[in-house]
Amino acid sequence: MTDETPVRLDATRAGVAILTLDHPETANALNPDVIARLAGYLEELRGADGVRAVIIEGAGADFSAGSDPGWLRYTADYTHADNLADGRALARLLHLLRHLPMLTVALVDGRAHGAGLGLVAACDVAIATQTASFALDEVRRGYLPAVPAPYVAEAIGLSHLRRLMLTGRPIEAREAQAMGLVHSLVADRAGLAEASEALMADVFAVAPGALADGKALLDRLAHMPLDQRTESETARAYADSRGTDEAKAGLAAALAGRPMPWTEL
Repeated sequence: MTDETPVRLDATRAGVAILTLDHPETANALNPDVIARLAGYLEELRGADGVRAVIIEGAGADFSAGSDPGWLRYTADYTHADNLADGRALARLLHLLRHLPMLTVALVDGRAHGAGLGLVAACDVAIATQTASFALDEVRRGYLPAVPAPYVAEAIGLSHLRRLMLTGRPIEAREAQAMGLVHSLVADRAGLAEASEALMADVFAVAPGALADGKALLDRLAHMPLDQRTESETARAYADSRGTDEAKAGLAAALAGRPMPWTEL
């Protein structure tokens, strides 16, 4: 690893992309270069054919410890415009991650703090080791985790967010799981690999078009009350999904006792 490659994009099997934060000497901390590289890869993956899942992990002992202290030293002399540009870059990164059309998975070992926690919360699924820790600790340095806060709020609710955001105190993996931030816990990094492989088997059992449409529907439902408009929206989404070529192929395969076409690599 060199300073020129703080983020890697790899593929371990057909349809699975792995983004690795690969500068463990800084605990995979985020700075403008890392944020830009991650966003660039996500833009590339968003339009990639055949990608069924995107996994994000950290090399070394930590997922990401948050903002790079070396970069923070430079921000002491930033203007409001400089700070706004940084905030917008991070917001764009989390938006891209949150709205990818394929399943996104965070594999967390060690610290997922600050903006690193934002990456976890923006993913569809989070798997962590029992020794992982999570924090929004920016307030202990005098500023707010304003950009990741909405994603963390969606994952754990405002009540839990208040404690995390207003105290900056780290929480352990079991507490993060109880809050809903983490979906499953494993013993160690080997367990992360095993759990990820099991999850990928589930992903490849799902029609990719249905997964993408399901993510889009969930985004809309998050902002809709349970009223007639929602009933109309969900009925329309149901009808649209039943009429796709993918759904027709799936029904034909099920009736004929054949494997689903999207499970064949």
